[in-house]
Amino acid sequence: MVKVYLSDNSLSGHHKSYLDALVKIECTDNISEQITFEQTKGRLIYHTERLKYINNAIRKAQIDEYRGLKIVHFLYLDNLYTSLFSSAFFKSDKIRLIGTLHHIPQKKVKLFMLKIFAKKLDKIVVHSEYSKQELNNSGINNVEFINYPSFYDYSKCSSKETIRNEFGIDQQQIVLTAIGGTRFDKGLDILLDSVALLEPNERKRILLNIVGKEEIFKKGYILEKCSENGIDSRVKLEYLSDEDFMKNIKISDAIVLPYRKVFSGNSGPMTEAIVNNIPIISPEEGNLGYITSKLSLGVTFESENVKSLSKTIKKVINEGFDLGVNHTDEFHVMKFTEKYKTIYFSLTL
Repeated sequence: MVKVYLSDNSLSGHHKSYLDALVKIECTDNISEQITFEQTKGRLIYHTERLKYINNAIRKAQIDEYRGLKIVHFLYLDNLYTSLFSSAFFKSDKIRLIGTLHHIPQKKVKLFMLKIFAKKLDKIVVHSEYSKQELNNSGINNVEFINYPSFYDYSKCSSKETIRNEFGIDQQQIVLTAIGGTRFDKGLDILLDSVALLEPNERKRILLNIVGKEEIFKKGYILEKCSENGIDSRVKLEYLSDEDFMKNIKISDAIVLPYRKVFSGNSGPMTEAIVNNIPIISPEEGNLGYITSKLSLGVTFESENVKSLSKTIKKVINEGFDLGVNHTDEFHVMKFTEKYKTIYFSLTL
């Protein structure tokens, strides 16, 4: 028998959805607590509070009266291994440790720190085969991969046509959606510049649907760029409820990921496109390009290249894209929990 102690320091947004899914596995127990970690690496507390968090989670498992195998699962390893002291935590031979890594470190220093930290873990879980290969190539071999699932229930949504009518969108328009926060690494400026290069008759055929949290790129900037270049747009930079999020996915003819090269994780919008069988326009490099090409999910462009993205969008407008095999089942939350359960029980062998 085994008992898994689930530990995260954030209990909102995607963190909560992730945790809620794993709590449903019968052998798991939630020991998470909301903690806002210090972000300035030059301060001592940045390092000590992370070490304290790790030790507290392990301590909770130790004092539990459960007699079988105990596993502590750190659900967000990304903000733990960067502490100079994190690898100094106490590790009991009676407790197994797992960590889920959501972003592959791009800097050599961070990769070095991860390699040290990984030696104290029994397993590291990543969310793509590409990420697993990257870690293996760096000498980290205790890695398993599980597809990042969709946590949304689209059966609650109306049809694409009904939602478009609700939003006042022409059924004949090609809706290209960029959904999520307008961070710099998400490359929204690259997308706007690439659409501006299209011929006027091509721009008239599309609606640029930009929705999500307002961050680096502000609404005023986006609307000004669209106005200057004759781009028909729908811009909603605000908190999205689950219902709003699903509706904006459903109305899309393609999901656009104009991300910069620094982006090294998985993309939530990509997963939602997969489960709804919607084509993806993705960078050809890195993890996103690997997944798009391997699963035939859409078309790719050279990352951070405005002309390349414009040419790719032009191709989608004029030629369309036929998706290959439907991969919905591979990204279902049930498959996600089944694979985690397999990993947990593999540590009992």
